[in-house]
Amino acid sequence: MRFKTGTPVILLAVTLLVSAVFLYQGYNDFRIAENFRGLPLSFDPYTSTSSYDWNGTSVQIQGGFVKALIREKDQSESLLLRSLSPTPKIILKSGSPASKTYLLRLENVNPARTIVQPGTFQAADPHSILLSVSLNPGEERTIQVQPKDDKNYLDMVILGDNRNGYKTFSQIISQINAVAPVFVIDNGDLVFGGEPNRYRLFYETVSQLQVPLYTTLGNHDIRKNGRVIYTELFGPPYYSFDYRDTHFVFLDSSRGWTEKRAIPPEQYRWLEQDLQKAQGKRIYVISHIPPTDPRSAQQPNTLPNIPGVEKTDY
Repeated sequence: MRFKTGTPVILLAVTLLVSAVFLYQGYNDFRIAENFRGLPLSFDPYTSTSSYDWNGTSVQIQGGFVKALIREKDQSESLLLRSLSPTPKIILKSGSPASKTYLLRLENVNPARTIVQPGTFQAADPHSILLSVSLNPGEERTIQVQPKDDKNYLDMVILGDNRNGYKTFSQIISQINAVAPVFVIDNGDLVFGGEPNRYRLFYETVSQLQVPLYTTLGNHDIRKNGRVIYTELFGPPYYSFDYRDTHFVFLDSSRGWTEKRAIPPEQYRWLEQDLQKAQGKRIYVISHIPPTDPRSAQQPNTLPNIPGVEKTDY
């Protein structure tokens, strides 16, 4: 999909049809990697920030989340962050009584087309960069990450419902790599079911992508306790980001298939505040299941009644 800057418009992307290393442990269990220690998700959707106290030093990422601690080959420790935006910002504030160097891994970026200001980085793998940041006691450092983009339009690909179609999905990924968009959006049903082996296959397949991937949950993704695995790999269920003159919103409508209410009230409250801040921008709302079921003979997923807010013709 390609468009030029212009008049703000709201689009709703929905589908009803249609880098970590996994160590396979069997059908019902896996570990992401021997050197990987996942951290509980800490993410505020209102500010798009995630924070972690790393032995007294504060690490915050805006437009991403703190994912795990990694034991490097030389036995040093790095902090793994995952980007949820093309332009994540990392803020470190030293709490150490002595000068110290901190090693950060940022995944879900394209090292070949990434700019870091200030400083430099190493390409850790096709989807990750390695940042080495030296801080004096009490010092604060802000690092801005962004893609090289000298076009007057935004190239992106939106897809979904790939489920078990790995042969076709791999072909689509090859086509995406040939186009080389700024990023790819997958709006749900990443897997047919949430079993570990299915997520393993999905992650192995998308590892072929050479550009960032932003995802949201589908109803198939939360089966068999799949929400837990999704959270560990891809982070929060709903979030948003700005890129140039465009605002992207990712909603979690995965429960709507069984509960007949795709999006709960607390998420709508967040959405209203989020859209207020995005006025004047082109807006994409990414959701797997629409707020109202368009099919006949189905109980609709109606908007919840939030006191004091008019929902007529929303």
